[in-house]
Amino acid sequence: MPLQLQPATTADISSLTEIYFQSFRNPLSLAAFPRTEGIRTWWNTKNVPVDLADPASRILKVTEPEVSGDKIIAFAKWVVPRVNKGKEGTRKGSHLEENLPEWPADADQEFCDSLFGAMLKKRHQIMGDRPYYFLEMLGTLPAYQGRGADSSLIRWGTDLADRDGVESYLDALDGGELYERFGWQTVDEVLAFNGKHKALCMVREPQAVDDHMT
Repeated sequence: MPLQLQPATTADISSLTEIYFQSFRNPLSLAAFPRTEGIRTWWNTKNVPVDLADPASRILKVTEPEVSGDKIIAFAKWVVPRVNKGKEGTRKGSHLEENLPEWPADADQEFCDSLFGAMLKKRHQIMGDRPYYFLEMLGTLPAYQGRGADSSLIRWGTDLADRDGVESYLDALDGGELYERFGWQTVDEVLAFNGKHKALCMVREPQAVDDHMT
């Protein structure tokens, strides 16, 4: 049954937050953002609205109308190559001006600064000022996993990257097997909890159209 992929809107914010709460259950996410009402409020009122307003962000949603109507079953956040005009020291397509957000009160703020700060620094070291597509977030409701929603959201960005002839980047907190199927390779890692858990830094080279998976 066909999936539908569309841009998310402000009307979808609470659904996107719920998908995050249900799908991001790895130890690093749970340590950074305990599942409290304060964290949920931050996602609903600050984090997701800021992403939707960012001109470089593309928040995408997937529905399966024949099965679940308008219910959102998955979402992704892609960050497209930024265009920075009139700012000395930046280039078209650079992500180097990105900074960490202000964390919610219920978050482990020291851990967030440490983990996400290290991930941001590593990404800037790896990618430099080259233009690239960044898959920042990908989540699917557990009951709908394995139905192709993740793949459709991944292909949305990789198709654009291939069209533009640029790389794609992501940080994988749950292992990289899914992304390897689409051409990503692990180039480095960020360790946490004394090395017991890690985020994989993954880069995908642009592919020719006829090299795409079918």
